[in-house]
Formats: sequence, C-alpha cells, structure tokens
Amino acid sequence: MIRADVEAVIRKAEAQLGTVEKPSYSNRTPYTAWYGITGPWCAMFVSWVFHHAGHPLPKIRTTKGFAYCPDIVNWAKRDGTWRPSSSSYTPKRGDIVLFDFIGRPSHVGIVTGLTADGRVATIEGNTNAAGSRTGGQVMRHNRSRRGSTIGYVEVTNTAAAAPAAAGSGIPHDVLREGAAGPKVTAIQWTLTFLGHPTAVDGDWGPKTTAAVRSFQQAVRRMGGDLVADGVWGPRTAQYAEYWTVVAMMGRAA
Repeated sequence: MIRADVEAVIRKAEAQLGTVEKPSYSNRTPYTAWYGITGPWCAMFVSWVFHHAGHPLPKIRTTKGFAYCPDIVNWAKRDGTWRPSSSSYTPKRGDIVLFDFIGRPSHVGIVTGLTADGRVATIEGNTNAAGSRTGGQVMRHNRSRRGSTIGYVEVTNTAAAAPAAAGSGIPHDVLREGAAGPKVTAIQWTLTFLGHPTAVDGDWGPKTTAAVRSFQQAVRRMGGDLVADGVWGPRTAQYAEYWTVVAMMGRAA
C-alpha cells in the first residue's frame, strides 16, 4: 500500500510545473539525476515527487521507487491496490494513473482531481501540449478515463483532511456558488466520490452547484428530506456523511 499526505504530494508536483529537460531530447532533468538513470522520465518524476514530498514510495523496483511503468502496475496488482479503468473505481487526488500508448503501460502521472465533464486531471512528467509520453516537460493534462488510460494505483491519504476517510471532515457550513477554499475542495471531492462529479479545484461554480443539486435530488428519491436547492448546509452534510460511510463499506466488501 502507498500511503501519503496527498495534498503535500500534489503541492510538490505543482511546484515542478514548467520544468523541461535540458538540452531538449536529452532526458536530463533533476528527476533522472536523482534516480541515477538517464532515460524516459515520467516514472522517475512520480518517484521524485513522492520522495521529496516526504512520502517515499515503497521498494517497487528500487528503494527510490520505479523508473519503468510496467513495474508499478505489477507491484500494485500484487499489493491489491491496482484499480483498472474498466472497473467502477473513481480516481481520487493523489492516485497514480497509468497509460498505454504502445501496447504496454508506457506513461504515468499523478491525479489531481476530476474535471466537470468527468475526465481525470493530472500532472505528468515528460509530456507536452499534445499529450506525448516523451514530450520533455512537466505539465497538466485532462485525460479521458477510458482509451489509453488503463488504470490507477490507489494511494491512501494519511492526512486528516481526506473527507471520505471515515465519513468525517465533511464541512457542515452553509456554502454556495461563489465560495472557495479547502472546504469547497472537500465538498467537491465528496460529491465526486458519491457519483455526482464536479471539478475538484476549490472554486465553487455552476458545475458544483449542479452536483450538489444532483446529490440532493438523489437523496430525495430515496425518501430524504432535503431541498434540492444547490446550497450546501448541515443537513446535506449529514446525508453526505452517511452515504460516504455506506460507499466505503461497499468498496471494502
């Protein structure tokens, strides 16, 4: 199992955005220098990020993590933390996402959330604006959850801020469109986890309002007493806590 404070991991990854290999097409980066191999470096970037965020990966191939994408897939399958994209699993912040561009696992990134239309948002090393697996830059992407995306290594969040860890930490404040900050991120994460996806970015816009209303309507269909007004409050939070615990128990079964 990979355990980490996923927000610390993502902050470290975000700090690397814009890094490029020098000279071009050389595979020379801080990540390859640290790992000790000069070669395609998306996996070394992920290993570097976790290590320098204070949460080194287990010995997947070496004590520094992994440099070859199939290694982490095979390790996660043995570990019981591999989540194929064909399954019902919803990727979450901090998970490691794998791609197949050449007939085997061949590219990797870190999940930062889901977009409003359900794509997986990532930070990736050795890519470019076209989404290449050898693009020479650290960049953000929004990727389809099907096609070349083959699955995820689930990362357990050790930080108390993970709202679904035990159905707690979900804000009970009255919040609505226009709000921003960590409480909004927690609400967005919870809604997405419960099957009402929205961007997990800490900014409450129309898509988050629609996701809240969708959740409230789902509760009403099951006999709950919520008003489907798109506003988050203590009663909506109570239902979210209940259904988060139910969902977690179902996934553990």
